[in-house]
Amino acid sequence: MTVDLYYTPLSSPCRAVLLTAEAIGLSLNLKEIDLFSGEHLKPEYEQYPVVFGNATEYNEERYKSLQGAFEVLDKFLDGQDYAAGRNLTIADLALVATVSTSEMFGFEVENYANVAKWMDRIKSCAPGYRKANVECLQMLKKFVEDKNKE
Repeated sequence: MTVDLYYTPLSSPCRAVLLTAEAIGLSLNLKEIDLFSGEHLKPEYEQYPVVFGNATEYNEERYKSLQGAFEVLDKFLDGQDYAAGRNLTIADLALVATVSTSEMFGFEVENYANVAKWMDRIKSCAPGYRKANVECLQMLKKFVEDKNKE
């Protein structure tokens, strides 16, 4: 069975779906959407809700919230190899897409020892990690760098 996935590789939730599909052997028909050209604003996409508004600037309150979330995750992972059990689960795949995006933007994941160990573990055991997450993160990094030059 093949499933159509309308996505952008720059999105951590989309990368979580890619990682999950790899892990369960689901074949995807990838349909990349260019959010920056406004493709997602075409009438055929209007039925889907907007997840984020136009948040583009650094926000100290949100940064502190992110730190708090990492503190909770770090405590949760204390003594555990995975986020939701004894084996790799969809929870790990969803989390690693978001945590790696935070890391790519300069958030110091190494300040959270349990999260850092968990990240290393997931990077080495998640099926298709390089293709589904690392390559997409590189695209996101280039996009951000190009936007910052404008």
